Amino acid sequence: MSKGIRIHPEFGLNSSMCVCFYCGEPTNEIVLFGAGYRKKNSSGRMVSAEAPRYTCNSIEPCDTCKEKYLEEYVLIVEVEDAETPHPTGRWFALRKTSLNEEFRDKPVAFMESTLFSQIIMEVRHDERT
Repeated sequence: MSKGIRIHPEFGLNSSMCVCFYCGEPTNEIVLFGAGYRKKNSSGRMVSAEAPRYTCNSIEPCDTCKEKYLEEYVLIVEVEDAETPHPTGRWFALRKTSLNEEFRDKPVAFMESTLFSQIIMEVRHDERT
């Protein structure tokens, strides 16, 4: 049986407002950390702490981003590890018509950092010339 949320003695429910991974706007969701939120202190030890005011808990686009991008675009998200994708925070959108058919029905596709950086460098190079 779950123990539920333990209230933090100083910060109470210790909550964070969720924001969209893509636009950074609030998603009307709240995460309750209670006493479970921990971070490293200056000596590197994990200690109980106040939760950040905003947090991103999903790479699912918010309704506004879905409407804006997913009709015509696929969001390409940079990840550090393709086996267990960990988004880095960098992304771009590609028109569905420019992708192979196998990727056109997916709202989000993951791309490893090395390839992602190569593409970004190529685009920047083309913009300068």
